[in-house]
Amino acid sequence: MARTFLVTLGTVISLAAAGACDRLPAESPMTTVPQDEATSWHFRYETHDHPRLRELAAREHLEDLIDPEATPFEQIVRVREWVSGQWPSGTPNPYPPWDALVILDWIRAGTTGGFCGQYAQVFLQSLAALGFTARYVEIGSVDNPYAHFVTEVWTPDFDKWVLMDADYDLHFEHDGIPLSALEIHDALMAGEADALSVVHRPTREGHSDPARWPLGTAELYHYVRFFLKADHLSRPDEPPFDRHADMVEWLDARVVPWAQSEAESPYPKEQLTQQETDDRTVIEAPPDAAGLDGPSSGQAAGQS
Repeated sequence: MARTFLVTLGTVISLAAAGACDRLPAESPMTTVPQDEATSWHFRYETHDHPRLRELAAREHLEDLIDPEATPFEQIVRVREWVSGQWPSGTPNPYPPWDALVILDWIRAGTTGGFCGQYAQVFLQSLAALGFTARYVEIGSVDNPYAHFVTEVWTPDFDKWVLMDADYDLHFEHDGIPLSALEIHDALMAGEADALSVVHRPTREGHSDPARWPLGTAELYHYVRFFLKADHLSRPDEPPFDRHADMVEWLDARVVPWAQSEAESPYPKEQLTQQETDDRTVIEAPPDAAGLDGPSSGQAAGQS
């Protein structure tokens, strides 16, 4: 299948402005997660009825986004489109808390800007308010291991995790099936990313056009790491972002760990996480599988 862009020309913003959070220092040795012990670490999801989520849904009229006749996947895409259209991409300085209400308030007031991290955070919490379960994924290219921050959503109608980029307002498909972060990574590493369809709406003013990337941003899936924590509202006492302690690096036989990479890069070659895995079963497991914390995937808004 040929790569497809449903785009128009838009303002090009540098990847640095769309990049993920600042690096965190490596302070302890890398821990490889054996396949038979992979579930010793847990994904944590936000409780769907958290008061801040109820307030978010009511204030932003999120239920109005949902067509009860639409499939869960179509509903997720509609929420993504809404989030992407809330503000033009910019620099989050000062960096807002991981709270969608605060992020929206600060950006709308001109207190700060927001790039991929803020799009992902508002998207994830908006989905949670509507009964969907999602998690954060940090991705990187050969020469920048933490180039972008995106979201995976458990999609009931496809019974799988699906990658959603609320900054570029896109997802990837192959033969009509939406793909996960690992599936995009697999295609990239196999030299087949140009066969993927990049599906998104016309690029809005203030957003970078994915067509400026030869592979439509698929080249950013060389490095993939999964953020174990998505329950920031329920755990306000914890550091909001600790890559080293709270992320799991995907390292298969095709990926050279960043600390050992020989790629020319301005970014220091260092260990990025304590944990790594190549166990697809735990990464691809549904959110209500044994060994995972947080609520089950729940029912999509408007679904019985």
